[in-house]
Amino acid sequence: MAMGMNKRTAFRFVLPGVFSDTTIYRLWNNFLLRQGMIRTFLSRLGNLSICKGTAAFETISHLREAFGKAPCAVDAFQSHFQADFL
Repeated sequence: MAMGMNKRTAFRFVLPGVFSDTTIYRLWNNFLLRQGMIRTFLSRLGNLSICKGTAAFETISHLREAFGKAPCAVDAFQSHFQADFL
């Protein structure tokens, strides 16, 4: 999506053949619903850089910034905060 792809193409690029189209859109909608909670947790880590874009893009950027060195930022988020991501 950040590279100009739609949701389906972006998921297929990152995780080829793993999820059905229905699952991709269900996960995306769950992510959109949980953004507030995710951003609240990320704000506890201190100052994250300001980036321009949609709220979803900013949340993903902050997640990468906070846990970019981890093999999986979502797993690192869950381990650090002891909270479900979606």
